[in-house]
Amino acid sequence: MQQAFPLVKTLQPLELLATMGMAFLYSRNVNNNWILLTNITASDVEAGDRFGASVSLDSGRLLAGSSNEDASGQDAGAAYVFYKDQGGANAWGQVARMCSQQSKENDNFGGSVDLSGGWAFVGASNNDLQGDNAGAAFLFQKNLKGINDG
Repeated sequence: MQQAFPLVKTLQPLELLATMGMAFLYSRNVNNNWILLTNITASDVEAGDRFGASVSLDSGRLLAGSSNEDASGQDAGAAYVFYKDQGGANAWGQVARMCSQQSKENDNFGGSVDLSGGWAFVGASNNDLQGDNAGAAFLFQKNLKGINDG
């Protein structure tokens, strides 16, 4: 039987998480019931980051946006790559953190994400490269040097 891995995103799963965010991964069991496999969050997530604001799942890889992550400026944003079985059987381990070199305050990089084959697409709805808050889409290609290159 082929397993399905639907992904449920949430911005506030519990009062304690405030707006940190978390993604929940579910699978159907043999009785066709949905069971929680794991919850996923970034290694550096903080209150207000909105981790999981966008998610994409493709062939054992997960891309999750964190549109208000602050490492490159307030609400500049980031995206995170996770692989199935990274760190153990059925574990989903973080293998990469992505941001734009042009990221700055309020860009909201990671507000939209998509995975397709060896490509990752990340949107930054308020990026200013083409004008004030015009937005931008960034394309990343998987580095084929090794398994953990994101």
